[in-house]
Amino acid sequence: MKTLLTASIIALLIAAACTNKSQPTVMENQYPKVIKTKADSFYVTGYNWRQPFGFAIGENDTVSPGTDGYRGGYLQLITQEDTIQFDYTSTPYQQHHTISVISPQDTTLCILRFNQHNAEFTDSYMQEHEGKAQFVIPEAFELANIVWTISPSGMKASNLHKEGKYYQDVMEYFQPFLDHPIFTKLQFADSAYYQNYYSFRENSVCFNFQGDSLLYSGPYYHVFGNFDQFGGLFKELQPLVEDFAIKSNFRQFYQAHLPYYDKLIERQKQLMPVEDMWAWIESEFPAKINAYKVVFSPLIGATHSTQKFYFMGKRTDWFSEALMFTSGPELIDSKSTLDEKEKEGLSSGIVFTEIDHNYVNPVSYKYKGEIDKVFSNRTLWTKRGGDTDHYTTPESVFNEYMTHALFCLYVQERYDRDPANYIIKSREDLMTNRRHYIRFAEFNKKLAELYRSKAEKENIPDLYPKMIEWASNVK
Repeated sequence: MKTLLTASIIALLIAAACTNKSQPTVMENQYPKVIKTKADSFYVTGYNWRQPFGFAIGENDTVSPGTDGYRGGYLQLITQEDTIQFDYTSTPYQQHHTISVISPQDTTLCILRFNQHNAEFTDSYMQEHEGKAQFVIPEAFELANIVWTISPSGMKASNLHKEGKYYQDVMEYFQPFLDHPIFTKLQFADSAYYQNYYSFRENSVCFNFQGDSLLYSGPYYHVFGNFDQFGGLFKELQPLVEDFAIKSNFRQFYQAHLPYYDKLIERQKQLMPVEDMWAWIESEFPAKINAYKVVFSPLIGATHSTQKFYFMGKRTDWFSEALMFTSGPELIDSKSTLDEKEKEGLSSGIVFTEIDHNYVNPVSYKYKGEIDKVFSNRTLWTKRGGDTDHYTTPESVFNEYMTHALFCLYVQERYDRDPANYIIKSREDLMTNRRHYIRFAEFNKKLAELYRSKAEKENIPDLYPKMIEWASNVK
């Protein structure tokens, strides 16, 4: 016997999801019958579970086994007499099925849970991108960057790239549409600027154009912000963004600039050898990532970030993909005094220090207690006036030190002496004088010293205790 949600119930649940923007969306379904069995237990299994889980009826009033939801996923409730299947139909939201299971002696309420998920990759996507790095300027993402740049908050912001012919093209083309109602929603106090900027910009990659419509169609469903607002500010304002795209004929603008975007993508690949960085880091750290994607816009300034997604679906092992949001290559190429290797090194630093958080942070967590003791004295390691206030915990401060020092190790390994010296000095200046990690030059020197003298079988994670011990003696 197979139990499915009826079409009317599905419609009702989807309608509930669309009207609730502020709370986690749960698709609730009460199974209309009780399940009777002569046995004193029942089992639950899923598509890719190695074995069913058993539950004694009456041992607990309620049990709630679950799994991550995905298209084609299901859970089965198995009794001595029958198997009932519950299919997942609510991407990307939670879906619950409540069933009463009754034996001759007792009753247990079973709630089968499909968890919400922030990404869902198809088998073909995972196969195609395994071991590869992509560079993209997605259409909805560029729309988000344009809308934000010409918004009231964007017009007064200092974190955007507002120079060059492309910026002039944007301002001239979209000037007639500045009275669109979308812009009344994009006015924020300075204290709320970055939270809303990232929520709008990065969640735009969850959307794809189909004709004039912006579809919330994955593979990403939530990138930045609280999980009680899936899709963030961009999804909240989707109808207005879509209307703006139609009235301004944005898609025509994007299509006309495709040759320009393609040229930027090829240049970004040259300046950011992601696969080389990736191979070097994974030779040092135990963590492994299956795929990388660099998402960028020529309108982004020095506001970079990374997010990581895990998905299993029908696989028996996890597929992981890291998204990195970066500025475009024109920021570096505008520095005419730099040679090609210096440009490559400076550009690589942008993406490397996003990549390596995926490897550094899990190791740091193992030493959290020791790190908290040493780096809790913020005045010893940071100074007000840079961006250090955004890193509120001792562990996050340590991670900034470590990720940037790790980049300097990579530069020493991969570049000739002169460009390496220039790139490392630039990184030390950035960290010390602009970002105000005031001990970075000392930290960087010590890590390099330990790396040169490490044993043959040692890797960078083995150096953590030595770095923490050194830091504990810094006065």
